[in-house]
Amino acid sequence: MSLDGYYRGTDTKVNTNDLIGRKNAIKTLKEVFGWELKSNPTKYKIDLLFEDRKGGVDVEEGKWAGRYKDQNPENFNQFTMNWPTAQFQLRKQKYLQPYTEWVSSYGNLKTEHTPHYKNNAIIRFNVDFTEFFIVDYEAHQRRLEQIGLWSPHTVFKLDRFGNRVLEEWMCWELNTIPFYVKENGIWIEDTTTWSDPKSYNDYLEKYREYKRIYYELQQSVHQS
Repeated sequence: MSLDGYYRGTDTKVNTNDLIGRKNAIKTLKEVFGWELKSNPTKYKIDLLFEDRKGGVDVEEGKWAGRYKDQNPENFNQFTMNWPTAQFQLRKQKYLQPYTEWVSSYGNLKTEHTPHYKNNAIIRFNVDFTEFFIVDYEAHQRRLEQIGLWSPHTVFKLDRFGNRVLEEWMCWELNTIPFYVKENGIWIEDTTTWSDPKSYNDYLEKYREYKRIYYELQQSVHQS
């Protein structure tokens, strides 16, 4: 599949070489983890490379403002799952597994190897770069078995024939991956919603109640 994509409900192309996002990520990841990173000049490869070891980080810019956990519950996955989720495009999985197979525009089966996949990570920021969540190789193993596929308000990708097709998503429950927030100029890990099982269960029950009401409203609309 092509790496071209479109922002939700628009004809605006996703920028695959966003220098502002890369610069923010380099600065942030040094502050939080002490990582030394540089921008990768090779197009359609992982965005950032480690200066002192193999591997790197791919950067995504999300469209939520404020805290991810506080957004409209429908925005997590359009209520297609029984949990509020964080997600990355399935095509980003290639950075976190040893190899990926794909079909070229000529119909030939290709294999792309990722020798340093255990050193890689993928990160998604909010609109003002004050929150992010991150998935590394270990967190990748905790993803939900169900693949996210929702419509119509979603990001599209292009198939090898240039047709828009629905994006597929790797999804995680919110309490299985780390979130970091910037407070008073300092980055801290956010555990305010799921610091203990009860707080997360309460959050989950609220989400499921919103989901129940949503589907009841959808059903009443279709019946009217």
